[in-house]
Amino acid sequence: TRSHPRTRPRAVTDAGEYAGATVLVTSSLGVLQSGAIAFDSALSPAKQEALRRLEMGSLEKVLLRFETRFWEDAFEGVAIHQSAGDTRLLPWVQDFSRWAGAPTLALIHGGGSARSMLDELDDAGIVAAAMDALRTLLPEVDVPAPRASYVTRWRSDPWSLGSYVYVPVGASPADIDALAEPEWEGRLLFAGEATDRAYFGSVHAAMRSAAREMRRIGLSNRVSELR
Repeated sequence: TRSHPRTRPRAVTDAGEYAGATVLVTSSLGVLQSGAIAFDSALSPAKQEALRRLEMGSLEKVLLRFETRFWEDAFEGVAIHQSAGDTRLLPWVQDFSRWAGAPTLALIHGGGSARSMLDELDDAGIVAAAMDALRTLLPEVDVPAPRASYVTRWRSDPWSLGSYVYVPVGASPADIDALAEPEWEGRLLFAGEATDRAYFGSVHAAMRSAAREMRRIGLSNRVSELR
């Protein structure tokens, strides 16, 4: 992204070069921190400090599709379990059948244990760990092999490099405010879940930030389209 005095900002991408009155950056915090986006004019010290202090969290899923909802009588909606010997086993189980349109469970894990598991195991190993977690949760049930599976790896996804922003020790919500501030005399704007102090870490935050920047640009009449 380039900006020079008395010129319109330009975004230079693999697909071409674009110029406009403003440039709106909606990349994740992880992508901004990675340096994948270069700014010809330095960002403000406050924004640079915010990028240094804030961190990307890890929240990952293992999705398992089955022939039947064999767990129907065992739990409804959401179940939480703690394994006896291995805290890495996925502790949060949610029935996703309603949204997937087929008998589907999502096993969810996060934080350091998720990062460790993703670093150490391939997808087949993580699916095996998920099956162990289900058998721990449902000891009286004959848990069948899944018909299909999918393992998320947001931390290594080049378009995300993490799941969502979180505020570690040493940072504060003021850093999220700094991340949301315009740069280059209002010609460079920022949106995304990491820029909304009230609801960061959620889709709601991303939509709120989009409405905020639409108003800033002068598109208040289009904000209702986000609802």
